[in-house]
Amino acid sequence: MIFTPDTIENKLIWAAGYIDGDGSIFCRTGSLPHGDMLMLSVSSTKQVGLEMLAKLFGGNVRPDPKTNPRCAPAFRWSLSGKRAHAAIKRLYPFLILRKKQGAVALNYPLWRGGIKTPLLVHILREEVSKSLRILNRRGP
Repeated sequence: MIFTPDTIENKLIWAAGYIDGDGSIFCRTGSLPHGDMLMLSVSSTKQVGLEMLAKLFGGNVRPDPKTNPRCAPAFRWSLSGKRAHAAIKRLYPFLILRKKQGAVALNYPLWRGGIKTPLLVHILREEVSKSLRILNRRGP
């Protein structure tokens, strides 16, 4: 078998590994009118890998403001809402460590309506957010 790193499947496998190791799938807590927002992000001191994620899925690479002044500068790539959902859907078959978070995130309800989001969508988003918080807890 010849390894061809430029195939889309290999890029997705690489991205899933990167996200499994250094990434986060979570909901940023918000308030009305939009409520909780699905997020996908990776932080790193190496900007190159983050730029590759941005090229593959879109999103932004920015300096991470939470960097300790005694440490190397860090950067963060992130996606939110329907773009995060679409990326997680593409990555899901290749996720290992964050497979459960990916499955929960795929239940995040997307809303393409007008300005006001219906209450049921808020409730469902809050349930996804709670489940992700539980899965993302550190420790035993």
